[in-house]
Amino acid sequence: MPHRHTAEANGTAFGVPGNGRPRQRRRMSLNRLADLSLVTVLAVLVLMVFLPVPYLVQTPGPTVDVLGEIDGEPAMSVTATDDAAAEDHPPQAGSLELLTVGVSGGPGRELGAVPVLTSWISSQNTVVPTEMYYPVGTTRDTVSAENAAQMSSSQEVAVAAALTGLDIPFERRTVITGVEAGMPADGALREGDRVLAVDGQHPAQAGDVVAAVQAWDGEAPLRFEVDRAGDSEEVEVTPQTGEAGPRIGALLADDFDFPVQVDFHVGDIGGPSAGLIFSLAVIDHLTPGDLTGGAHLAGTGEITVDGQVGAIGGARQKAFAAHARGAEYFLSPAGNCQEVIQAVDEGSLDGMRVIRVDTLDDAVSALEDIAASDAGEPAGLPECQGTP
Repeated sequence: MPHRHTAEANGTAFGVPGNGRPRQRRRMSLNRLADLSLVTVLAVLVLMVFLPVPYLVQTPGPTVDVLGEIDGEPAMSVTATDDAAAEDHPPQAGSLELLTVGVSGGPGRELGAVPVLTSWISSQNTVVPTEMYYPVGTTRDTVSAENAAQMSSSQEVAVAAALTGLDIPFERRTVITGVEAGMPADGALREGDRVLAVDGQHPAQAGDVVAAVQAWDGEAPLRFEVDRAGDSEEVEVTPQTGEAGPRIGALLADDFDFPVQVDFHVGDIGGPSAGLIFSLAVIDHLTPGDLTGGAHLAGTGEITVDGQVGAIGGARQKAFAAHARGAEYFLSPAGNCQEVIQAVDEGSLDGMRVIRVDTLDDAVSALEDIAASDAGEPAGLPECQGTP
């Protein structure tokens, strides 16, 4: 009988194992594939950690008690320059916490995907696009300078709001703080000019000058009367029209002459959102007794000279920061109520009542009710209910 070679004998056809060598090669191939897969996964993870993504992370920032001290120095001091108009009554009890938001990421300090994803599921952190803080074309230094300027302006406006609320008179001026090259104001108006009138109308604030320019009828030039280094001069400016309406290219700001000198020592903090707390602190200094009634309060909100309180960014993080500091009450702009209440609910921030504030008068009234409450839990406060 002739000898026959079968597939089974050879062990090569249809993948049937024969002498074991093909199985060993296959095992080696699978191990090599597993090694490559592991390397790929590790490479992806490394990229996720280090590859920058266009997002920032907002976190609860440090707080400052503006009625207390920083490094042995009062966070805020008030000196009356006109004894007939005001007198300093330094607060003896209570706290008014200025709240801040920490921001991670940005130009030169970009975050990887992992910390961003981790923050996305955090109850106290918020992930936002980088452009919210750093518009295209801006630098970290530019944004820092703008924040510092906003803080300085908010302090001035906060003092003005407090004095307005206390019926203490002060002088308010509208000044030119800069002129854009090539615009209509260039060569006519100068930095430092004080605007006395526009077409015979005397502005009470910088917004009045803006309104006068916006209302230009397109015919005769606008007549600006300015105080220039102590001399009154009149100049004409013909606005330039565009999609945003008439413009003259002048930067404006309000300047004040107060009967009190207020010095702030709150460290390297920027932005306009401390206005409400600054105003309350000034009022506490200029009125007898303790406005807080000894309570621990925190709050936030931008303020205007006439005492309107505006919404701010980072309210969620500020609620967490306030609770961590032991605040009993959180003063929230009406426009931030929903965000703050959500943070309180999601973070189980028990023991902190959230007070809705539309105006500086609302805040003062709430503090007076808190101070007058013997039980320490005053009823009838305008608390946030989750809607602005």
